[in-house]
Amino acid sequence: MGKQKTNHKSLHAGWIQDLKVANIIKIDGAKLVCLACQSNFTFKQKSQLEQHIKTSIHENLAKKFAMDPQRQILLSEAVESQSNKPFYKNMCQAFISAGIPWKKLQNPVLQNFLQTYTGRAIPDESTLRKNYLPQIYAEAIEEIRRDVGTNPIWLSVDETTDACGRYIANVLIGSLKKDEPSKSHLICSKQLEKTNNATVTKLVLDSLHVDKFVANMKTAFKKAPSRIAIYKEKCPDLPLPPNPVITRWGTWLKATEFYAQHFNEMKDIIETINNDAASVNTLKTMIQSHDLPRNLAFISLNYTFLAEKLTELQEHGGSLHQTLQYLDEIENKLLKVNGNIGKAVIEKFRTVIGKNPDLEKLKQISSILEGESDEELPTELNPAEVAAFNYAPLTSVETERSFSMHKFLLSDRRQEITPENLEMELVSRYESLTED
Repeated sequence: MGKQKTNHKSLHAGWIQDLKVANIIKIDGAKLVCLACQSNFTFKQKSQLEQHIKTSIHENLAKKFAMDPQRQILLSEAVESQSNKPFYKNMCQAFISAGIPWKKLQNPVLQNFLQTYTGRAIPDESTLRKNYLPQIYAEAIEEIRRDVGTNPIWLSVDETTDACGRYIANVLIGSLKKDEPSKSHLICSKQLEKTNNATVTKLVLDSLHVDKFVANMKTAFKKAPSRIAIYKEKCPDLPLPPNPVITRWGTWLKATEFYAQHFNEMKDIIETINNDAASVNTLKTMIQSHDLPRNLAFISLNYTFLAEKLTELQEHGGSLHQTLQYLDEIENKLLKVNGNIGKAVIEKFRTVIGKNPDLEKLKQISSILEGESDEELPTELNPAEVAAFNYAPLTSVETERSFSMHKFLLSDRRQEITPENLEMELVSRYESLTED
């Protein structure tokens, strides 16, 4: 049997891990590079490396090196071998797609595992962030350009509030195609100075003061172990109260329906809590009012259907004609609600719709495509472009999906990430997860 070839990378990775010098000794092919001394070595024994790091010259240079983070980064990048670059890029892409923070690479157990089984030096997180994230982002943008090509496009813009309390707007585009729905692409995610989230549902909740109850329930049970314990003791089989999002009004409707169904249980729990927190005191006052259960019943009957209709409306793949039919069904149901609230809501609905002058154009195009109109084509569009509107999306469901990714990436442990890097990572992740 022939002599087995030594795997230098795997062997060297084991030495580095055992001696705990991964921050200063790097692997470059069959050689070891000491960043502090800026020297290359072809050690054949672990003891040779051990002797080197114990020399007074190395110890003095290592101390200076440890006090200069910028130099650490530059020298780490300098020893990247050409063969390692595709590996680093693929690692960066994999971490982005899986939503794994690059700081995990600092974990010594993970680092040792990767070095042992790949036989490669594991890059510092700053190397991935500075050298490979921009490259992957640029490739994602180029892929979007290729996919969209010269086709006419649709564009969707929506806003939310992120975990840091910043107003964020995401922009998505896609091709208009007559034969099938198109793939969506997130092209940017920007911070705004302010936002406007006035909606039909907000009008309903404001008018009936139900929004105050929902908001205080959210505050009272958010990160409150003692209150959650009381809740679980009283209602062990009942899920915790919904956690509505301030700019996602469908979630507020679902929360309202939850409280309408379980009002007596919520009242019992609130009365049991002995706490002087402002939210709890507000809730205790509100549950004594006869207006709250009456208003919850009114909303449950007349408006919580909107949450279900929104889900149907946002189903990806519906034609323009089908989407407009859903919109008509919503308006017809809103018209059936009597009283001052019903009148105010339908007026608000029509005001919101009226602020979108192109909706009438879309209705005209839909009628033409269904063969139900004798009107002329819009002057700015040719017949092929009109036909491409057959699957034009009317909702921001794909933008909502991008917000979910944004929330996942901007976890409590990653809030130091810069808006620029967050945008590049978000765009790259969205593109990798929506590949055909």
